[in-house]
Amino acid sequence: MEELSAPDKYEAGEDAKAARNWIKLVKRQRKWKGEHIRLVNFLRELYRSSKPRIPDDAFIPGGSLVFNGAHIRIAGDHSEVYEKLLGMSSLRPRTRSGPLHGSSHESQRQQFEIEIPRAGSVLVGCGVYRASGVGEHTWLQIEAHPAAGGFGPWVAHGFDFLRHLLLKRQVGPFGYSPYSEKPPRENPLIARSVPQYPS
Repeated sequence: MEELSAPDKYEAGEDAKAARNWIKLVKRQRKWKGEHIRLVNFLRELYRSSKPRIPDDAFIPGGSLVFNGAHIRIAGDHSEVYEKLLGMSSLRPRTRSGPLHGSSHESQRQQFEIEIPRAGSVLVGCGVYRASGVGEHTWLQIEAHPAAGGFGPWVAHGFDFLRHLLLKRQVGPFGYSPYSEKPPRENPLIARSVPQYPS
């Protein structure tokens, strides 16, 4: 059986929030298929390789903190991660469109989400981010609840959106993140090197 990759030093205890998130992931991994575990490992590594667009001394690169909902832009990947994730039928990507299932994030291509059982969903899109000169690329973020996962999750997603508006933070399944591409801060995380997606 596949398992999560080893914790980084922040997940192992150097940062309390990263350690708490790590424990949550470990407890949930038995509910996941191998493909979900590979996706979670990729997301953790992507977070570690990212930096805020505007330098921020408070940023902690503990991989499990990606589950607090940070918005991540993968610089110069020419939407390769978008294509890879969209093509993974075993992860069951679901389209995010329409008046009740759309998204407040801009994307040049159809957005989709991948649910990670008991750990939210990954919203994926692509586009150009003019604020940092990043050409066509994949962007993603972990959301607390899927918008296209049925009535119950859709209602929960609506409440998450209200929290997002009130707190001016991204809402993830394990907490909140200040790293967003939206005003007023416009400070997403930028990954300039893409980790290898586990095969």
